[in-house]
Formats: sequence, C-alpha cells, structure tokens
Amino acid sequence: MHELLIILAMTVGGSLFALGGYKFKWLRRFLLPVILGGIALMAGFEVWRCIVYVVLLIGAMHLPYGEKTPWPIKALVFTAFIIPSLVFGWTYWQIASPVIILGLFKLSNTPFFANAVVHKVWEFINGCLIGIILVTINVW
Repeated sequence: MHELLIILAMTVGGSLFALGGYKFKWLRRFLLPVILGGIALMAGFEVWRCIVYVVLLIGAMHLPYGEKTPWPIKALVFTAFIIPSLVFGWTYWQIASPVIILGLFKLSNTPFFANAVVHKVWEFINGCLIGIILVTINVW
C-alpha cells in the first residue's frame, strides 16, 4: 500500500503542479495540497498535521514567482513550497529541493538552457519534489 502512495504522491505532485502552470491554477493551489494531505493521512500522519500541511501548502501555492518577482523573493517562495512538510518531520530532500528548484528555474529562464530545461519540465519536477518530500519523511 505504501508503495502505491509513494507513486501517487510523486505523480499527482508533478502533474497537478504542471497543469496549474498551464491554465488551471486551482489544480496547483487547492487540489494538489488537498490530495497530498489525503495521502499523508492514508500514510498514517495525524489528522491535525494533515490539516496544517494542507492550509500551509495552499498558502505557499499562492505566492508569486513570476518575471516581476526579484530573485531573492523567488528563493523564499520556492522554500515556502517545502516548509509545510516540516509539520510531519524532516528529510534531506527538504534541504536539496529549494536549491534544485531555484537552479532549474534559473536554467529554464536562461536563453542558452531554455530548450533543455523547458519551463513545463521545471514545473513537473517542482511538483514531483513536493511529493518526494512528503513520501520520504520518516513515517514511510
């Protein structure tokens, strides 16, 4: 059962984050946090932790990281995507993910690398990392 939850968290994370970047913002901002919170609940985390996680992740998903957002703020926003998972515990992925997310975002917005790191790929990896963080915290 847990292996299926791991696959589901990574798949849903990547897919809904990317779809949210396409046109359907509500998928990333609301549905993704709710589904990941449900997965955490099925994995055995306490209800209150799951609720706090969902609320914090919904908030993080509303933060801006577009063209007009300065790079230091982008770094904080990408870190904010990870912070809600701390309610469950910690994993090394929480340290690595903001660095990976920021680095890939920079590459996706750099003309030389933009064809190799298509922005939609960055979105999918970002969402997938959010799922990976959830499934690598100790309860698994």
